Amino acid sequence: MQGGGSLVAFACGVFKGLVKRNVGTDIAAGPSIGAINAAIIVGSKSDHPEKDLEDFWLELAENNPSIIPDNFLIDYDESTKTYVPNEISCASANAAVFGIPKMFIPRWLKLEDMFKEKEHFFDPRSWTYLYDHWPLVKTLDRYIDYKKLNLAATQEELPEVLRLIITAVDVMTARPLIFDNTKMEIKAKHILASAGYPIYGFRWIEVEDDVYAWDGSLLSNTPIREVIYSSPRDDKSIFIVENYP
Repeated sequence: MQGGGSLVAFACGVFKGLVKRNVGTDIAAGPSIGAINAAIIVGSKSDHPEKDLEDFWLELAENNPSIIPDNFLIDYDESTKTYVPNEISCASANAAVFGIPKMFIPRWLKLEDMFKEKEHFFDPRSWTYLYDHWPLVKTLDRYIDYKKLNLAATQEELPEVLRLIITAVDVMTARPLIFDNTKMEIKAKHILASAGYPIYGFRWIEVEDDVYAWDGSLLSNTPIREVIYSSPRDDKSIFIVENYP
């Protein structure tokens, strides 16, 4: 189970470590980035979800534009009592200005919007989001088998059938939304909804008619309660990847 905002490399490393030690998984859960990771683990197109998870994030990283160069600042080193140059990576600045094409596009680069909504496009005061993360759907399609991801609803007693629980927040009511693959068909839009973090400028997603959802970490960064309620009452082991306790 992963909390939103956790470092991706750490999350991949933890899961690879569990697989290496033959620690099985019954339920994968999480909001935000954790929802993306959990969906790949449950619906992986291969028999090696740990590799698919790593390949997915490497693909996004290698697709990140490198237009703005790294910067150098002069920092004071307390240990040596000297001023030393310190390199500052501009990866986040590149992503903020130009987006990550396989994950999200800045609204100012969506030329189709310029023709569709001329009045709103040129008036940022009316914008409800800065980044559109629908491109993430195509990338996820290369790693997730949605039929496999939703097998748990068939109640099949197979070791490779995993339960997926991802969470979001209803924009209009501020109530939690729980997407459980034993009770509903989870689609790409539910993953996008769980990862639509408004503080970073991502848009909300309409998951049902007139039901709009944002990132689940706005209410709970780790859905422990949902996992406990959904799992058997006997002994259980819960592994949490959470860098911001």
